[in-house]
Amino acid sequence: MTLAQPSHKKAKALRPGARRPAKELCSECGLCDTYYIHYVKEACAFLNQQFPQLEAQAHGRARDLENTDDCYFGVHQSMMAARKRQPLEGAQWTGIVSTIAVAMLTQGRVEGVVCVQNTEEDRFQPQPILATTPEEILAARVNKPTLSPNLSVLEQIEQSGLKRLLVIG
Repeated sequence: MTLAQPSHKKAKALRPGARRPAKELCSECGLCDTYYIHYVKEACAFLNQQFPQLEAQAHGRARDLENTDDCYFGVHQSMMAARKRQPLEGAQWTGIVSTIAVAMLTQGRVEGVVCVQNTEEDRFQPQPILATTPEEILAARVNKPTLSPNLSVLEQIEQSGLKRLLVIG
């Protein structure tokens, strides 16, 4: 008996440069760069402005628009600031996020880390990857102040079979 192929695997990613379904509102998240574009009508918050519903579904509540931190940072349980005492060589700030990611991977708490390297041509051109080694994580250690298509690695994640992931985004 053969199982039917999921309908999303029959979908085709948009070609590079094609107009996105959310048009000028698009955040270039990368969903449309995969066969998961099949779900864009339900998944894209910009197509039907479903932020409160998605936040409530994911976090148990929508952001409180009277709370400045909620307005700026989104729904959160708590916030803190931290830095490494011994900065990581080549890191934008101190490298604390990269260090946490490497520790999570080497301790076996996660199997992979979605992080954003840059292209060889342009430091500000984001290149999301599924990192499975500390070296791949550390290659992403510099902040890229730009929108990043992090979801473009969804197909790679599915094909990898990895289940425990850390996402830096």
